[in-house]
Amino acid sequence: MFKNEVTLLKKENLRQMENVKEDDKDTIYEIMKSMSVFKVNSYDAQVIQRDLIGMAQDSELRGADLKNVIGNDIKSFSNEIIKNSYGPSIIEILLSFFTLLSGYLFGMHILPAYLQYQSLSWQSTPVIYLLYVGVVLINFIADGIITP
Repeated sequence: MFKNEVTLLKKENLRQMENVKEDDKDTIYEIMKSMSVFKVNSYDAQVIQRDLIGMAQDSELRGADLKNVIGNDIKSFSNEIIKNSYGPSIIEILLSFFTLLSGYLFGMHILPAYLQYQSLSWQSTPVIYLLYVGVVLINFIADGIITP
């Protein structure tokens, strides 16, 4: 089966995370949470996570934890990592948007089919498609930019 580098890195990172202390896991998750698709592409995010896992394992060998190594200001540490990355991928952002859009459109067609099956039919107009695209766009922006 064909697997790309991002998938392989993700699988390796999950395997390596099992060997990391809980406090360091929390620190890594906190740093990774700030890296949305609008800031860092998927490959860079996985490489960054791999490096953070390595830092956590190295700090454990020295008897410290990751938070002591990187300092108390995790937000500025995260921002420095983001600034030094290659940045977002436009194609990845578009694919994420269209994935979310297709999920909403799929749900939009399932609900009317269910209601029609229950003899509760309702008429939809073409304007509803604009509404759904708007809702998806707002949701996508909120999840990607505002939430982290």
